[in-house]
Amino acid sequence: MTSFIRIGRAEFFGLLVVAVSALMIGWLTYEQYRGIETQTVALLQQLARTGEAHIDGSLRNVDSLLRDIVAHALRGEQPFEQDDEEFVRIRSQSYPEIRQVFITDAVGVIRFSTLREVEGYDASQRPYYLDPKENSGEDRMFLTGPTAVITGSVLFVVSRPIRNADGSFAGVVAASLSPVFFDVVLASILPQGRSSNSVLTLSGDTLSRMPEPGMFRGSSMLDQPAFRRHVEAGEPTTVQPLPVEPGGGEGIGVFRTLANFPLVVGVASDRRDIFDTLAPTIAMHVAFLLVIVIVTICSVMIARRIRQQEAERRRRLEASRNFFDRLLETANTLVVGLDDDGCVVLCNSMTEQVTGLKRDDLLGRKWSDAVVPRDIYPRSWEIFESRSRAGIEQDQFETPIRRYPNGERFVSWSNSRIADPDGRPVSFWFGIDVTHRQYVQTELETANRQLLATVKTLENRNRQITILRSMADRLQACHEVGEAFQMAAECVRDLFPGRAGGFYSLNGARTALILEVAWPDAVRMAPAIDHRHCGAVLRASSHRWDGNHTDSSCSHFGEDYAGTGLCVPSMAHGELQGMLVLRDATEAPQPVACQPVIRGAGSEEAALAIAVCENLGLAVSALRLRQQLQDQATRDPLTGLHNRRIMSEMFERELMVAGRKRRSLAVMMIDIDHFKLFNDRHGHEAGDVVLKAVGDFFCRQCRASDIVCRHGGEEFAILLPESDIAGAVQRAEHLREGTKRLTVSNRGFALEAVTISIGIAVYPDHGLDSRALLRAADEALYQSKILGRDRVTMANQGTQGLFKTLAWNDRLGSSPEPATSRAFSGPDRSDRVPRQREADAIDDGHIETRHEGGAETLAGDSLPSE
Repeated sequence: MTSFIRIGRAEFFGLLVVAVSALMIGWLTYEQYRGIETQTVALLQQLARTGEAHIDGSLRNVDSLLRDIVAHALRGEQPFEQDDEEFVRIRSQSYPEIRQVFITDAVGVIRFSTLREVEGYDASQRPYYLDPKENSGEDRMFLTGPTAVITGSVLFVVSRPIRNADGSFAGVVAASLSPVFFDVVLASILPQGRSSNSVLTLSGDTLSRMPEPGMFRGSSMLDQPAFRRHVEAGEPTTVQPLPVEPGGGEGIGVFRTLANFPLVVGVASDRRDIFDTLAPTIAMHVAFLLVIVIVTICSVMIARRIRQQEAERRRRLEASRNFFDRLLETANTLVVGLDDDGCVVLCNSMTEQVTGLKRDDLLGRKWSDAVVPRDIYPRSWEIFESRSRAGIEQDQFETPIRRYPNGERFVSWSNSRIADPDGRPVSFWFGIDVTHRQYVQTELETANRQLLATVKTLENRNRQITILRSMADRLQACHEVGEAFQMAAECVRDLFPGRAGGFYSLNGARTALILEVAWPDAVRMAPAIDHRHCGAVLRASSHRWDGNHTDSSCSHFGEDYAGTGLCVPSMAHGELQGMLVLRDATEAPQPVACQPVIRGAGSEEAALAIAVCENLGLAVSALRLRQQLQDQATRDPLTGLHNRRIMSEMFERELMVAGRKRRSLAVMMIDIDHFKLFNDRHGHEAGDVVLKAVGDFFCRQCRASDIVCRHGGEEFAILLPESDIAGAVQRAEHLREGTKRLTVSNRGFALEAVTISIGIAVYPDHGLDSRALLRAADEALYQSKILGRDRVTMANQGTQGLFKTLAWNDRLGSSPEPATSRAFSGPDRSDRVPRQREADAIDDGHIETRHEGGAETLAGDSLPSE
């Protein structure tokens, strides 16, 4: 009877399992249907988004092409040039879906098209012209279609307005697209099974031929309730029920409106595909139910066997518990079990030994409050609390704990989280006493930090010494004062990377400091500093400023600056050469203060800046002294022109260049007429004024390649590289006439005009070395004085003492324009031209001839022919 009752109970539970299984399989089948439907909707939405991305990208590419064409169309004054047409044809070929690209003028006539037969067509009433024109102020692309074009095709047209420079409407650039443009995209997102997709405008026009690529219907979807509901919803994506075909049942449709273009992508799928997909699953569920029935029968048969095995497991579990207790007590680590509230539910003898608390004092007590009191170890208390609440497993960390009655130990913890026999989670914490290791590690870290700080200090000082040595070496190689300041600025930027500043140099009058170089460019520095307004200059010592005091001695920093910085004068041999100013890279709107810096007791920054300025001061002093000595050796102190010694060196150099390049070189010897009488009449001071004025005039009138020298007394010498006889004569006459027109005054009184006599010699016609050329030019100058002064004389070629004299008779005073002598063609002067102004251009080495008012300009007797 008992056995029968037991079997009856098992059958009851078996039937119950079968019934529950049938209900669960039915419910699961329904859920799978809903899941497949959801997946189908998600797939359709994803395909719609993919179609949107592809269409948006393609239309953006077409829009980029139209933008480039608009840019080329507005490049010149003509509407479109030949190279622009070629550009459009080449660019449009990269878009196979583009049938043609055309441009209209402001009235809608097609002026250019990649299809020649449509040029001149009036498109003023077409939507692709009217939409951009009416909205020409919008910088976007307009889409029109489908529309029939004059070629007979049904196409879609995209267009953009063209605006003139003043913003007025200038026409439309457009491109026609075939229906294949959208079909290619839709073919790539067509779902499997009984499905369809399409691209529509917001007005309901169909822009695709899918799912029938062989024909284009151009139908409207406004009569479809699903499409109207999507448009009225105003949402980017909507899911709508719609009929797939007449008699085909209901389908699932997804509509998505493009974000950047007024288009809608529609994707639809038939619900019958869902049932077709679910059919294998239903069959599998039926088979599964049969399996459950069989399993239930088998379960009843093995029930007794299970009860026997359960009794055996209980016996073994008790043995395992005893083994665990022995292992816990003999472990050399702290083992603590905590419940979800952080209270101790288990601990071993090592825990008692390390904490100094008995097991009875720990059990039931909150572990964090017992070993890491919050008032003593707030950080450790937070660690234990956070890890206990979060249930973190396999976490390792070290914390100090309190050892009763009075002590501290360091423990390295790791934990694990398991469930007790009642199913409650318990966190087991395993700790190793690392107190001795912690003390050793702390001492090592302290020693390491000190060592790193010492090494960093030594490296910084070594870097500073290296930069200072490099600066000293580079200063020795500088040739100019500005170069020295620039080089020093580069070194200072490396020495003080967190500072901004600049170098100032003392001007010639020694009354102000002028800014030579500043860094960085964003920091404003005073362009000049009055030496009376800087305490560093007044005291000849460095100054530091901050924002806690005020001092008018450093007012050059301005009232709106409140940073910190340093002023360091650059001295050499007791004289001020310049000044270094260091300041913060940013400015603050507060007044500043200036305090003296005591070298040796001040900051390291001040001592380093002083070392920089000492090296710079010595270098600048040496460069200025060298420049002064060089000027004294090469310049005339009165006129500032090259002196006779440097002129000899330059003459030899120019002769070598002229000989190597086979070019001419002219030399002028110039003397101020009657200068001794001028000195006797007006005094030597007036004579010096005239000499300086004449020298300045020569420098202004000469080329940069010409060399002007004071040869001695009232004599000047000018070297004219690459000047032939004709050019030298013309230049000499220009100088002679210009000197006569000079206005010179001394002590407020105008001095009388001066005249000059000029002698010219040309290499290689009159000599092959500097001595011969100077002798020839000097003899030509002497001849000019003999012939009456105020004239230009050319040295005679190859004959000592004979010259070609070029004299211009200005005694008539009829014209200030100089008249140059004619080219000598024979020993006599029978070819003169009476009473006419005749100018023969100086060409091929011939000299211009002028006659003025019947008076001949060729002075002296007949000269031998060249």
